[in-house]
Amino acid sequence: MEEPEQTEDAGESQLPTCFVICPIGDQAADIGSAPREVWENTLELFEEVIQPACTAFGLEPIRADRIARTGEILEQICRHLRDDDIVIADLTGGNPNVMYELGLRHTTGKLTIQLGESGKLPFDVSAIRTIMFQRSERGLVQARKRLSEVLSVGLSSGGDLATATRIWLDKPNWPAPSSRRENSDEPGFLEKLTDLEEHVGRLPENMTLMGEIMNQMNDVTTEIGERTKKANANGAPASARLALANELAERLTPHAERLDEVATDYQLAVEKVDPGVRHILGIPSSYPERAARDAFRSSVRGALPPIRDYIKSAEQLVEQLEVSGEMSRSVRRVYGRTRNALVKMIKTSEKTLGWGDLLEDGS
Repeated sequence: MEEPEQTEDAGESQLPTCFVICPIGDQAADIGSAPREVWENTLELFEEVIQPACTAFGLEPIRADRIARTGEILEQICRHLRDDDIVIADLTGGNPNVMYELGLRHTTGKLTIQLGESGKLPFDVSAIRTIMFQRSERGLVQARKRLSEVLSVGLSSGGDLATATRIWLDKPNWPAPSSRRENSDEPGFLEKLTDLEEHVGRLPENMTLMGEIMNQMNDVTTEIGERTKKANANGAPASARLALANELAERLTPHAERLDEVATDYQLAVEKVDPGVRHILGIPSSYPERAARDAFRSSVRGALPPIRDYIKSAEQLVEQLEVSGEMSRSVRRVYGRTRNALVKMIKTSEKTLGWGDLLEDGS
């Protein structure tokens, strides 16, 4: 493998800037040695996943070991971590330098995307979404697709802050009167509570509906799957199996459309409810109506474990769709729409997990 030439654009490009932090290894080390293997693996991830995904969006990812500008490398790295619009971090192996640079980046609140090879992360990264991948041809292709999707969302709407970043950068939950902006268009607490009252009932309704739709889709998939197994056992031609695949897509399409509609409504409901929830969770323990405050906090605390389980199940289903969606164009389309709805549901649900941080902040 040859390293790609990378140069920093000295002009005034309007394209977002992208910096890659990763373990470097040693190209000059003996073949088969650990430093050489690190160099080969991180370069493979860069060439097969990061660079093509970025190129599709007009981005030029810059690695620290290929910065062309002369000067102190540490200073240049720190400037990239502070100033670049996007940072992509390869966490494979838990390299100390990568962890340190990632920590510095998290203090900025800017878009940061994490990748990691399955089984090679020495710590739990479940609190921050990480694109996990298998180091195989198919695994790297899937990682490239997922990175492209995350880049698409991040470039259009930004990314969700890590918990530590939000706590580090956020203003206090209960600001002093002198810090309030009298002319601000931000809704007052009564407006937040009204939105909470009007829309909070949609959350369990939407989650129930999404579960029902996914069960219906699973029933259809199971039925067609059994018929496909029989066709295979009887030596049916590809045309017969294609007909079954097209039938699967046709029957799943209305469910996928409905799932997307419900996922969108779920997203909008959370956006409406979130300010009110954060307001109540931020009320000090000295609040006169302590009982009502504590009851609300208890209800939120009880809702979080099912949401975590829901996210895990949806993520597993997304992975299954990625593997199963290549049987025909029609199936790929309907699975793609289903996957997009699931991703929307996952991201929305992850936002609600931030309420748990406020529970820990309060007494």
